[in-house]
Amino acid sequence: MMKKVFALILAAALCLSFGACNSQTDSTGNGGTPDAGRASEVVVGIAADPGTLDPFVASNTGNIATYQTVYEHLLYINGMGGEPQPSIAKSYELESESNGQWVWAFEINEGVKDADGNTYTANDVKWYVDTIKPLGVDANMEYIDEIEVVDDTHFKMHLNASQIGLVELLASSIKGVVRETYEKYGNEFAKNPVTTAHYQVSKYTTGSEIVAEKRDDYWGENVNKALQAKANVDKITFKIITDATQMDIALQNNEVDMIPSVASADLFDFLNEDDLSVKDGFFADDYLRGATLIMFFNNSENNAFANEDLRKACAYAVDTGAIVQNVLGGQGTALCTVGSECFGDFQMDWYDDEYYGRNGVNLDKAKELLTSSGFDTSQEIRIITETDNTIVRVAQIVDSYLRELGLNPKIESYEAALYEEMCADPDAWDIFIGYRGAGDYLANMWRWTFDQEIRDGFTANFVHDEELQGYLKACLDPNSHTPEDMTKFKNLLNDKCYAYGIFAQKMYVLGSKKVTEFVFAENWSIVPGACSYNF
Repeated sequence: MMKKVFALILAAALCLSFGACNSQTDSTGNGGTPDAGRASEVVVGIAADPGTLDPFVASNTGNIATYQTVYEHLLYINGMGGEPQPSIAKSYELESESNGQWVWAFEINEGVKDADGNTYTANDVKWYVDTIKPLGVDANMEYIDEIEVVDDTHFKMHLNASQIGLVELLASSIKGVVRETYEKYGNEFAKNPVTTAHYQVSKYTTGSEIVAEKRDDYWGENVNKALQAKANVDKITFKIITDATQMDIALQNNEVDMIPSVASADLFDFLNEDDLSVKDGFFADDYLRGATLIMFFNNSENNAFANEDLRKACAYAVDTGAIVQNVLGGQGTALCTVGSECFGDFQMDWYDDEYYGRNGVNLDKAKELLTSSGFDTSQEIRIITETDNTIVRVAQIVDSYLRELGLNPKIESYEAALYEEMCADPDAWDIFIGYRGAGDYLANMWRWTFDQEIRDGFTANFVHDEELQGYLKACLDPNSHTPEDMTKFKNLLNDKCYAYGIFAQKMYVLGSKKVTEFVFAENWSIVPGACSYNF
């Protein structure tokens, strides 16, 4: 199984002044001493109420922020793109592969018990998968054909696909819930879940707060070595604050001890003006979002952008480095392909290659390609986006660049659901600008957009390219997921300019003086019990 190398992406200038950027960071991107500090209580600001803590619901902003505390899983992924860490699972390995079936053999730890004292077994794994799969709230579960129970501590996961990181993704999605306990509590479980985790919910006030307290009888005290399973604080209160400004104020007033995903524009409330160091009393860390902003060209048969020269003309005309400065205040990275360096399988030497307008507009080249494309410049170019302020601002700048080239763009913005519906209609747009991402590998981000087997032989922007598909399959195959395979796909994608990567935004997490180190889940949510504190 290919190992992943993970590194946080830090701006050099800010690293010199941020307390979070230090030489103690280990190869996982987290500090090497999570047990260095303990706290009796921390308060975590979260941007949304989960609505329910039931394990069988779709992900939302609120439960993503809390579920790493409320539930533990068969495996954890140590930060985005990080190494898998066995938790409830003790070990796993590929047992066999034949006729489109991949069978993974799992062993779970003995003596895994929930807070009611009920034992978690392989039968609970099967029950969980059999329950959540037909609900359709986790599309990845469709890759599991069967959970075969061998005995209490052994089971086999039968998969109908093989791709890099898939088994880890699935195992990290299976929550530690005992069927007997879940059925005992019925509807009450949604507010006060009783789980195998180190923390148990003691209070849930809708719209206000969720309180979780450390168990004295945790099964894995001397067994579970996963970083995210640590309990470095006795009590965690998630305070629900839906307004971003109020969230910042809450940290400034010591009403919360940490807040997630602060945009760069809001960061300066916590920095000294003279040298951009963090103000006394605060702690900061940063990361690149896994969701990257991309400009997709419509490659359907009857669309003008099926012409390669027209696509390239537009890319040469758009300066993504300038967009990073103007929209993000420099707090981000202009891409050198469709995807960013936050992924473990990104190759840093890709930055050495020329990438259209990344380092400045080449208007002469753009006009030359526009002429050779034969495009009628009086024809309107339909650009669609979501009604996200950042994306709309980017679209406006792209609009000005394309007008400088001599084109006639028109921007239309839609709410998320309608936007996705429009993107699926080849007659509704010429260019769409939107985010695409993944929680582990760049290859998997490519899969969700460019895998032609998902969409009846076409990518999400209606490309049909057998050579590209072949390279993608090699990138997704655990046996051939190599830097060389990744580079082959990247080179062809860039050369054809089916899509043009714009930027990855830098985000920040902030804490009070209590915090000395943040620990993250694979989706960049904070795992407060595993963080380190100074008292």
